[in-house]
Amino acid sequence: MTAEWADLDTAVAVFAQERRRLFGIAYRMTGSVADAEDVLQEAWIRWQHTDRSVVKEPGALLTTVVTRLCINEMQSLCPSGDLHRSLAA
Repeated sequence: MTAEWADLDTAVAVFAQERRRLFGIAYRMTGSVADAEDVLQEAWIRWQHTDRSVVKEPGALLTTVVTRLCINEMQSLCPSGDLHRSLAA
């Protein structure tokens, strides 16, 4: 097995370990199973392209990525300025 594949195996294992928690965050933020799955798919793609050798806390990084992707998703659904009002309600 090459180092590249071993690294990918590790990436898969880390993501799989965090997936349930990440899905919970995404679902609570988006309110939709489909949107949460889309966010996780995008997070996985970004995780694959991340230089994981410099990541000290993979769970923290993945949480940040998922949270920011959810915020981006919510901003794209709300007209400018309405997101802050809907989050405060």
